[in-house]
Amino acid sequence: MTKVKEFISSLKLRWSDLFLLIAAGSFAFFVGLSQTYMGEMDPAKLNIPNWIVIVLGVLMCASFGAYLYYELGVRKEKFNRYILMGVLSLILINTIVIMVQPEYSTQDVIVRYRPEDDPLPGVVGEPYSVLLYVSMIHRFFFMFELIGTLLLIYSAFFVFSKRITSLKFIEWLGYGILLVGVFLAIYSYATEAYKYIQLPKFLLDRIRGVERSDLLYDYTVQSFFDHRNPLGMTYMLCIIFCFVVHTYRKYWWHYLAVVFFFINLCFTFNKTGMILSVLLILIYWVYRLIMTFKENKKRNTIVLCSIALVVFLAVLLIGVPYVTKGKVFGKIYAVINEFAYEGASLKYREYIWDNAYQQIRDGWWVIGRGFGIMNVFLKPMNKYSHQEAVIPTHSGYLNVLAEGGIIFFLAYILLIGYVCYVAFKCFKKDKDLTISISLGVLAFLLYSFVETNHYLMYLFAFPLMVLYNQKEKEAE
Repeated sequence: MTKVKEFISSLKLRWSDLFLLIAAGSFAFFVGLSQTYMGEMDPAKLNIPNWIVIVLGVLMCASFGAYLYYELGVRKEKFNRYILMGVLSLILINTIVIMVQPEYSTQDVIVRYRPEDDPLPGVVGEPYSVLLYVSMIHRFFFMFELIGTLLLIYSAFFVFSKRITSLKFIEWLGYGILLVGVFLAIYSYATEAYKYIQLPKFLLDRIRGVERSDLLYDYTVQSFFDHRNPLGMTYMLCIIFCFVVHTYRKYWWHYLAVVFFFINLCFTFNKTGMILSVLLILIYWVYRLIMTFKENKKRNTIVLCSIALVVFLAVLLIGVPYVTKGKVFGKIYAVINEFAYEGASLKYREYIWDNAYQQIRDGWWVIGRGFGIMNVFLKPMNKYSHQEAVIPTHSGYLNVLAEGGIIFFLAYILLIGYVCYVAFKCFKKDKDLTISISLGVLAFLLYSFVETNHYLMYLFAFPLMVLYNQKEKEAE
């Protein structure tokens, strides 16, 4: 309890922070409720859930406004005034774009049809003309979500990261996320136990060439998420935070936890997460072996050579079959190619990306189509092939460009550049902590090339900003 009290006192909270906490809480409830009732927003009926969403959005904006007025207007705080002006300008521009969208419009989208007699969704249909409907409820939802997202990023980067004076916060954050990962794993064991048995059997049958009428994704673990990818990303998040907490205390079970989360990640069959996790684990272990080389020259040499051998064999078993188009290691080529096709392949993403580009080609590329509007525009593509409500752009960078145009895209790139600058400045202060946190940023920047969940980068960028502000205070 003493350590908890010390940490709370180190935050140096002001009474005006209550407005910020109310805003953040309202935003959390707003996102959760609006996502749950998104389907009921289409008819634009002001039913009770939609009224609650609007009230939460107004409460969030009012609380943020009260906080900023007190801090910048009454207290005359001078820090980050220009950055705040930039954030508010982005909000204003995108809000106008959202409101000027036509209520009804007709667009040609490339629809990926799935014939009834074909269990694998791989047949591409002709461009299909669809009627798009952007209701007023949609506009309110997207406008409030935009305001909450940008102001929370501003608060995390330039307000709370300066208040936190104890680096122990980062360790506690790490252990908290690890507990969440363990809870999700236990929950999935209890609710999806049969998948942990059937998935290995399915993979072995496919490798042996046994024909099966079911699909791989019938046995991927999802926990209480609607899709396997969010759970897989959470496990990848836990893997990286294992390295973060290992910075503080070098416990052997941190590496055991890495193995635990990686095995659970494999059962989600989140391919991008699995590949990135292997890459990040190798980078971190090689870094640690180099940093401790003088202390254990013999052991570290053996381990480094072993890692090099494993990487070499992986290149042979995966790279050579594709270079030779299956002429060498043909069976391995067939298995990998089949699983890659069965999942969300790059070819599938090409059709999604083409539809996204189509929405901004005719004069919209400067200011974008508006925050969240891409979900409405891309919805018909997935509706006719998978009967799903929405579909993301499957690229965080493309999503920012399509929703906010070149203005938002440049702001996003500047933010990434600033995070990289902060990481460079922090490296001399604490090499281990900076490397482990930077691996988290790197993971989700790479993940953003093929998925839209780039926002998880901020879970690592925030601790990095805390570390940076500590360095600046020590230099004063």
